[in-house]
Amino acid sequence: MIAAHQQLGGPIVLVWDNLNVHKAADLQKFAEARDWLTIYYLPPYAPDLNTSSSASGAAHGTSSTAANS
Repeated sequence: MIAAHQQLGGPIVLVWDNLNVHKAADLQKFAEARDWLTIYYLPPYAPDLNTSSSASGAAHGTSSTAANS
C-alpha cells in the first residue's frame, strides 16, 4: 500500500469484506497511522450489493428488449 500511495501520489480508499485478516489489530494500527489511507468495510450480509445476477443477464443480451428483437 505504501508503494501504491507513493506511485499514485494521492489518498487510497480500500473497500474490504469482513475477512478476519482485514480486521486484524496490526492492520488497524497501520491504517490509523496514515492519513492518506481510508478503509471501509462491507456489511456482513448485503445481498442488495450483489449485482452479478442482474448484470450478467444484460451482458448476455437476455433482457426483454433483446428477447423481443
